Amino acid sequence: MAERLAKFMARSGVCSRREAEKLIEQKRVTINGEIVETPATLVEGNENILLDGEKLPKTELQKKGIKLLKFPFPLFVVLVFVVLGFALQDWHPAWLLFLLIPIYYHFAGALTVRKKKPRLLAMPVPEVIVLLYLICGFFFSLWSTAWVLFLAIPLYYWLVGCFYKEKTPSENER
Repeated sequence: MAERLAKFMARSGVCSRREAEKLIEQKRVTINGEIVETPATLVEGNENILLDGEKLPKTELQKKGIKLLKFPFPLFVVLVFVVLGFALQDWHPAWLLFLLIPIYYHFAGALTVRKKKPRLLAMPVPEVIVLLYLICGFFFSLWSTAWVLFLAIPLYYWLVGCFYKEKTPSENER
């Protein structure tokens, strides 16, 4: 969903919306190499937006997501698996730890998304539900009743769709 450039710059933490409008009017902002003339220019967020020749900084949430992506989580999971296996002398249920790897990377990747609705849609909800189902089945023998957890997957996406509507430009902005 496209949004006004000044709002996009304000959300990235560079400056306020009014300051962004002034920077644009001073012709200090370029999109894909072209100088921007008006703050009402619509952007998707995947353009090459530069302020004084430098890229806009990432938000704090995006920085955390990038740090999480760089962390060697699979090695950590293997280490925990081996320690639990030797400590408990039961290797079978510990394999569920390996399901945390895709959950971790989906979560970290979702944090790097700038907009809220796409970030929520990228969250690892199905993977978490499968993990909970397997835990309920293996540890509590609730195979026949835990299937209800799977109803949370479409419910989650429906709620995100209901509460985070895409804003359409009003008649005044067109």
